[in-house]
Amino acid sequence: MDIQDGYYDGQILSAEIIRSRFAKDESDNRLEVELTCGVFDQNHQPINGERAIVYLELSSEFPKYGDTTKPFWQQTLEHLNELGMQGEDLTTLGEQLKNKPCRLNYRSKDKNGCALKNPGWYLTRARERIAIKGADANAMLRQMMCGDVPTSTPTQSTSTNPFN
Repeated sequence: MDIQDGYYDGQILSAEIIRSRFAKDESDNRLEVELTCGVFDQNHQPINGERAIVYLELSSEFPKYGDTTKPFWQQTLEHLNELGMQGEDLTTLGEQLKNKPCRLNYRSKDKNGCALKNPGWYLTRARERIAIKGADANAMLRQMMCGDVPTSTPTQSTSTNPFN
C-alpha cells in the first residue's frame, strides 16, 4: 500500500529507551524513546507490513520550535503519560505502553508542498476528526439545551493486538 500524507490511528507494539542518535560522545546523556507502532487504515484495519518508528527526545535541552518553555524531557514525559505511562519510571515503559492506541502523522512534504529529504512517521497529539450526522447533532444540542447529562459515557476497550 502506498502511504499518503495524513493522520492515522496506530497501536504501540514496543517502546525502548535508546541513547540519542545525536549524542556526541559517551558523556552526552541524551536519550530517546523509540516507539514502534502498527498503523491502521481509514477503515481501522491494520496496514499489512507497515510499521511506524517514532522518537521522543529525553534531554535537558529546549526545543527551537513548538513549546519552547519546557525541556524535551518534560514534554516527552507528559506525552508518555498521555499515552498511558504511569509516573516517571522508565523501567516498565515497554509493558505499560504495549498495545496502547496512538495517533500518527505521515509526512512526505513540508507545509509549502516541497518534498522532505526524509519523509516519515511522527507521533502527534492531533485527535481524529469525527463528523457528526445532523440528526445526532440535533439530539446532542437538545440534550445540551435541556441541561441533561448523558446517562452513559463511551469507554475505551482493551483490545487484542491485531498486528501480531
